[in-house]
Amino acid sequence: MELLSVKNLTKLYKNNRGIKNLNLTINEGEVVALLGPNGAGKTTAIKSILGFTNKTSGEVSINGYSCETNIEKAMLETGIMVGKPAPYEFLTGYKNLKIHSELYKDINEEKIERVLQEVELVPYKDEKVANYSTGMKQRLSFAKALVHEPKLLLIDEPFSGLDIEGRSIMKKLLKKLSYENNVGILISSHLINDINDIATKVCIIHDNQWLETTYVENIFEKYNNLEEYYLDKVKGKGV
Repeated sequence: MELLSVKNLTKLYKNNRGIKNLNLTINEGEVVALLGPNGAGKTTAIKSILGFTNKTSGEVSINGYSCETNIEKAMLETGIMVGKPAPYEFLTGYKNLKIHSELYKDINEEKIERVLQEVELVPYKDEKVANYSTGMKQRLSFAKALVHEPKLLLIDEPFSGLDIEGRSIMKKLLKKLSYENNVGILISSHLINDINDIATKVCIIHDNQWLETTYVENIFEKYNNLEEYYLDKVKGKGV
């Protein structure tokens, strides 16, 4: 089942930066890595897909619903992790999730406890978030994206601020979500090694321009790793 369809998405700012002609699809169980250097347009692309910023042109549908005419239904089964984590620091991790869960239906205590366990924050759930490390806040933000059991996840630079343990937790959970739960995932990153063993498809953005979207299995028919493929594709594009 197709969970996300992006056709010729363009968002241009007055300085002519942004993202141009982005094309990609995500099906159930696919993990699409949105790759590009800092400033390439990755965050703009995700915000435009979600409607956080008005696109210049193009078409986007999520879970079969047009984001032009049915944004509420499109977002109902979508998990989002974009931007710097901004939890209520004076509340506990558990209370943060409890408040967030009230945006959705049928989220009981068991689901909150389960997602805390998945991001390995159960021992700290009753501590105020002000005492959390940067990585713990990042994992709490990820828990908020997961608590309503979405079919589609859109996450922007999820490994930022995570230590080695936090990265391992995040990677393990992303694999489980895609392989076992059939969740479709879009991950933006400027660090190829972070997604090298997770992605099933790669979408390259460079200099605010979409270059290519292709399956990882096709890449490995010609290249030894994703870094080699990426560098070859952006050759002559400013790298």
